[in-house]
Amino acid sequence: MVKLSDTLTEAIKDRLNIKVDDNNFTQEQLDKVTYLKVIKDDINYLNLFPNLNRIDFETFPSLTLEDLDTINKLVPKLKCLKIKEQSALINVDFKIFSNLEELCVIHNENLEYTGSLPKLKKLTFYDNKDFNDNKQIVDFLRDNPNCDCLLDIIHYVDVIKEYENTNNKIDTTNVRWVDSLGLRKYLIHEYTQDELDNLMTYIVFIVSKYIHKTDGDIEKFGVLYRWMLSNIEFINEDDPKGDKELFERVNNIYKVFNFNKGGRLSYAKAFQLLLAYAGVKSSVVYSMGALDAIGYYNGEKVYSLLGTSDYALLRVTLEGKYYYTDVAWDSMVNYYKFFDELRLFLVSKEELSIRHKFVGEGNIDKTYSYHGDDCDDLIMYSIERIKETDDIFERITSFDSLLLGETINKKYLDNKVVTLTNKLKEINKEASTYMEVENELKETQKELGLIQLRVRDYEDQKEIEQIKYVDYFMTHYLTEEEMSLDNEKLIQRLDDKVKNYLLSKYVYEILYDLIKLRATK
Repeated sequence: MVKLSDTLTEAIKDRLNIKVDDNNFTQEQLDKVTYLKVIKDDINYLNLFPNLNRIDFETFPSLTLEDLDTINKLVPKLKCLKIKEQSALINVDFKIFSNLEELCVIHNENLEYTGSLPKLKKLTFYDNKDFNDNKQIVDFLRDNPNCDCLLDIIHYVDVIKEYENTNNKIDTTNVRWVDSLGLRKYLIHEYTQDELDNLMTYIVFIVSKYIHKTDGDIEKFGVLYRWMLSNIEFINEDDPKGDKELFERVNNIYKVFNFNKGGRLSYAKAFQLLLAYAGVKSSVVYSMGALDAIGYYNGEKVYSLLGTSDYALLRVTLEGKYYYTDVAWDSMVNYYKFFDELRLFLVSKEELSIRHKFVGEGNIDKTYSYHGDDCDDLIMYSIERIKETDDIFERITSFDSLLLGETINKKYLDNKVVTLTNKLKEINKEASTYMEVENELKETQKELGLIQLRVRDYEDQKEIEQIKYVDYFMTHYLTEEEMSLDNEKLIQRLDDKVKNYLLSKYVYEILYDLIKLRATK
């Protein structure tokens, strides 16, 4: 008989559906065990299970690299491994498990690198908030085209951007992209292809339009922060006075951009995806809301409405420094026009701790804040950038709707002229209706002539407006290398970017016209 720990005993009893006394098992019973949910303290028992091939680690205390080495030695035939909520794992090389076929790595908040991944039949990898080794994901997908993958939507950006670096599109046929809906609920949203296409079309549109190639990380952050505050409304889906079904309406990134409303976690993650596409690194930080009153407005205390659920903010890396930003909270500050000192724009860990309870972040020591003139300058710069960009795009496209309307009218009248001309050929000149049709044809031709004049006038005015902004668009949206290409190659380059979510169709169409215009000057 072999005596096991209480946790192992419970796991085996459930697995084999047997009753035991005093945690004692026969070796024959242990031989039947192929799958276990265990904790760190049970690792040294693993050699007692010769046929064990699947292990799930889901609870504290956390595993270490030494523990993984021990597991590999004790269970050399391990085929399936699940690692969840192991905060001590930072750098891991899973290739030590030479027989591994399935790997699940989720909710490991401090994991930064995975080293090399073995050949796998199935990979599940999401909500590892500090993961930095995105190239590893890209390389894995390229080397394992037949692997069944369940991956965090945040990594999708790096996959599509790899096309720009290697000119080799990665096959994602077997990849399912998911969005973690929070630690409290342990739910995920799996994206359909239509949702993925719509989401990326929206993300690319925002970043392509408002972020210029010369921007640094701080400028990118400021512009996208201001865009979020101006366009996405924060919804407290846990408000007891609110709609009980509200969580379902705002619980993932796709819904945030589709309905312009974000919930506790989805608001932060939507901002994270925007930043990721713009090349700014950020990580989700779970919070439990404010401790007490956080300030005053019109002489009255202002309290947090954040509660104790999956509220989240972001830790952002700007020029190598860590900052915290709570864009969802700031959207409420912006909406209610609270004092600026209530704003959580870019603050340090110490400043944030006054207003929020943390979950995790023990691995982060030195953090910084933006205050005073620097903060105000960045916010004003961002407001002006968005306003200037909107104004320029509006002016350069102001004649498009007019041209479209007149083009439709012209096509209609062209057809009408053909119809009336053919009709006249069929009518005897002496017939009473001949003159009526002839007059109608003359009036139609006259109207068509006026429309043609208006079309030429609109086209001339549009070209005058375009000429003003050729340099603006060329320098802000094209690299020096791209500007040195001949027009045909440049348009092909931009066309490839549109196909692979690297440039919005809207910006592409404007650049296309300007490139053609440049060729005639």
